[in-house]
Amino acid sequence: MTTELGGPPVIVLSEEDVKRVEQMAAVLTQAQISDYFGFTDKTLRKIMERQPEVRTAYNRGKALAIMNVANNLVVKAHDGDVNAMKFYLSHQAGWSEKTKTEISGADGGELNWKVTVVKP
Repeated sequence: MTTELGGPPVIVLSEEDVKRVEQMAAVLTQAQISDYFGFTDKTLRKIMERQPEVRTAYNRGKALAIMNVANNLVVKAHDGDVNAMKFYLSHQAGWSEKTKTEISGADGGELNWKVTVVKP
């Protein structure tokens, strides 16, 4: 996992560690993954720069998790779940459900306001 280069140890993730990053990316943040391995999230970012396969694994793990959840949402929408339909349409199609409320007086006429100021 580490290699000495005449300074602080350079951390290199093994193939097994890279697979673990992909699995954990579905449910953990980069900071939480770093905690698991015992280094800082800044170190993880440096590792991702040196080992592009780590960044790829992290991105793939996130994408797969999002895809699975989104797929389940679409299935629920197709099965008639109204809340799933609304959520999907509002987030993917820009649809919104806005309510406009207008207040009017008796028989739709103007409102007559009377303000009384009361001094204590």
